Amino acid sequence: MKKLLALIVVVVAILGAVLDPFPAPPKRDIQNTLTEASKVELVGLQPEIIREESPTLFGMRKVTRRRTLSEAERAQVLSALQSDLRYRVWTVGRCFNPRHGLALTTPAGEYRLLLCYECSQMEMVSPEGRRGALVPLAGSSAGVVNSLLNQKP
Repeated sequence: MKKLLALIVVVVAILGAVLDPFPAPPKRDIQNTLTEASKVELVGLQPEIIREESPTLFGMRKVTRRRTLSEAERAQVLSALQSDLRYRVWTVGRCFNPRHGLALTTPAGEYRLLLCYECSQMEMVSPEGRRGALVPLAGSSAGVVNSLLNQKP
């Protein structure tokens, strides 16, 4: 009985180290925005920052592809990203050269979620243009995002 109890304590400790049951505010904001989004557009980006004002830019980056997702595709992407947000990421890179983005239309306006799978981080930009803190990204959504972005609409 003592061995079983010790095993349960070890398993709970390991899960507590991997799962993130109490996400920090930036992570919670992204989770809430993903849930509230009524329309989701998947965007392919050039990672270089362009320092000019232009309505064709997405988070100061040039758009290479843009695709509005169907309800089934939207659910697939949101599920993959929610899964990424659920886990703790212990190491991240420093590059932040996002090549993917999501335009999330909510009642409050359009949020832009920039995804960098190179350094395993994401950033959300509010409808007013406020940039959030970089949030670790587990990266398991990369396959789903890439396959949908490369499909023809």
